[in-house]
Amino acid sequence: MRLLLVGAFAYPHAQGSQVYFQEQAIALRAAGVDVELLTYGDADPAPDSADPERWRALDGFSHTAIPRWAAPTTRRSGPNHAKLLADLSLTARLRRLVAAGDPRARSRGAGAYYDAILCHNAEAALAALHGLPRQRPPIVYCAHTLLQQELPTYGVPSLTRARSAGASRFSRSALTLLGGSLDRWIARRADAWIALTRTAERVLRSA
Repeated sequence: MRLLLVGAFAYPHAQGSQVYFQEQAIALRAAGVDVELLTYGDADPAPDSADPERWRALDGFSHTAIPRWAAPTTRRSGPNHAKLLADLSLTARLRRLVAAGDPRARSRGAGAYYDAILCHNAEAALAALHGLPRQRPPIVYCAHTLLQQELPTYGVPSLTRARSAGASRFSRSALTLLGGSLDRWIARRADAWIALTRTAERVLRSA
């Protein structure tokens, strides 16, 4: 079995999403799976000064990254303008990797076909669902969190500057509704999903 793990984030990086991505890749490889990685790329400009356990993140893996000029300069979680370019570049790289492994090309000995694509975070899932043709490997959405719970927290700094408490509540509600819509949209269109919490499981299953 050959799996492509796609992470819409800098990697390696000692942060929750990246650690989950890393340990999933290591566990799958230990189970006998051929695992490849696609991410924004290395977040550490000086890896020699990094955590001594950092080598585990890339040890023996085929790791494709987007061009460095397209990668965000910030490692902060959450939406920002810089990630739009990064996600477009991630989608382009994903299309090329999958095209190289198209089943029609495989019969001619070209490329390596993926049995599934595991997408970490909503941005990676959206890149795969929007960016790949209908004839593609199955897409598995690895939901780290629910956007209906996450998006309002990223809006908090700007919401505190709102002119009124009513405007703040309205903005939070709008972000919650938007996040919930995206959660359900991805769950309905992905071929499978993995949820880390009971709450996320209930929401995704309801879609």
